Amino acid sequence: MAEEIKKDIISDAASTEHTLRGCLACLVVLVVFVLIATGIVIAIIRLGVFTKLKSAVTSVVHEKEQENAILQALRDFASAQTIHKAKYGVYAAHPEILNGMGKVTPKIATAVDPARQYNGYYFIGLEKQGPGTVNPKTGFAFVAIPAEYGQTGRFTYLIGPKNTVFRKDLGGKTIEEAPASVGSWEEVR
Repeated sequence: MAEEIKKDIISDAASTEHTLRGCLACLVVLVVFVLIATGIVIAIIRLGVFTKLKSAVTSVVHEKEQENAILQALRDFASAQTIHKAKYGVYAAHPEILNGMGKVTPKIATAVDPARQYNGYYFIGLEKQGPGTVNPKTGFAFVAIPAEYGQTGRFTYLIGPKNTVFRKDLGGKTIEEAPASVGSWEEVR
C-alpha cells in the first residue's frame, strides 16, 4: 500500500508540475502581450495621435460655434435694420449706427475692422452690390469678413433685407477684389 501511495504522490507531483509549466507559459504570453500593448500605446502617445485627433475635433467644434455666433450677429443686424428703418425711414449703412438697437451689442457693432473683431470676424455695410449701389431706402447688405483669412475663418458671410445669409470662401480676397463670376454664394440655413 505504501508503494501505491508513493506512486500516487509522484503522479500528482508530475501532474502539478505539468500544470505549473502550462500556467507559467500562459503567464509569459500574457506579460509579453501587456508589454507589446503598452509599447503601442506609448508609441501612439509619442506620435501625438490622440492629441492630433482631439485637436481636430476641437477645431471642428470651434468652427461651428464661431459660425453660429457670426450668423446670429448678422441676423441681429438684420433685425436691428428693421427697427432702424421703422424709426428713421432708411436702413443704416454701417454697423456702428445699429449699436443698441434690438440685440446688437457694442461688442458686435464696433467690430468694424480686423483690429476690432468679434469671434474672429469684422462687419461692414456693403455700399455696392453688383453693378449698382445699395439704396438705403429699399435695402441693405452687411458682410462678415474673417479678420485673418485661414486663421480666424475662411468664409465671408452676407445678409440682406430678406434675412437670408449667404457664405462664400473668397480665398482671402476682399469682397471688392473677389470676381463676382467665381462660383456662387451658398445659402446658409
